[in-house]
Amino acid sequence: MSKNNVTPHTNLARQVIEVIAQGYPYRASNCEVLPYTKGQRPLDVLLIDFEVVGICQKPVLDIRRIEPIRIEFFEEQTPKVFVHRKDFPLVPHLMVSKDGNEKWLCYSDVVDEELKLKMNGRFLVECINNWFVKTARNELHHPNQPLEPFFLGSEGVIAVNPSFMANSSQFNRFIPKEHNILLQVGDDNPDKSANWYATIWLSIPASANNIIRKVPDTLIDLLSMINSVDMLQLFKGNCQT
Repeated sequence: MSKNNVTPHTNLARQVIEVIAQGYPYRASNCEVLPYTKGQRPLDVLLIDFEVVGICQKPVLDIRRIEPIRIEFFEEQTPKVFVHRKDFPLVPHLMVSKDGNEKWLCYSDVVDEELKLKMNGRFLVECINNWFVKTARNELHHPNQPLEPFFLGSEGVIAVNPSFMANSSQFNRFIPKEHNILLQVGDDNPDKSANWYATIWLSIPASANNIIRKVPDTLIDLLSMINSVDMLQLFKGNCQT
């Protein structure tokens, strides 16, 4: 039911269009497939005026009956769903780009590997609708649900010796391994590939107030993101010990 005649490249995008075209229970007042541009990272992009099914009469958070969204489909990756309303509120389970111009949904708490196995057009549309409905009621995060990790994804993994937390040495040697893994070794390790790194252990209590919406670029960015603890003072205290 795309208003233009552009044919999606991915089967998943075609499934989403088919689900919406059926008109029950999910609908859209507009669905457009953007033309594919060579070199463009997404394989397909859908612009949809998504009609939220089952939204409450008086939403606690500002979710509206029709929400314009953009869905980007990638090769062998889970699709990303962006909200297009400029005044869309900063709600839980919403990621924000560094410049604040892009906002996308954390529409599933399932890990990517499992999510790929479940993914089809109807499942994706149901996830999007469920996100809007529960966010409107401020019920998206269940009371028994564990706190979200600070950051989605990682640039690597650091494996430290059990004694590291006890010693709290500010400089330690690490050997680079495959898959961006750094493995801590003792000072007497003869491996010449081991490098010295400044390492500081900070213990931060879990808090529901620490809602992280973007990945920090600098140490100051990181320290300023934690609200439950004066991170700058904690950091300075550990550096002086």
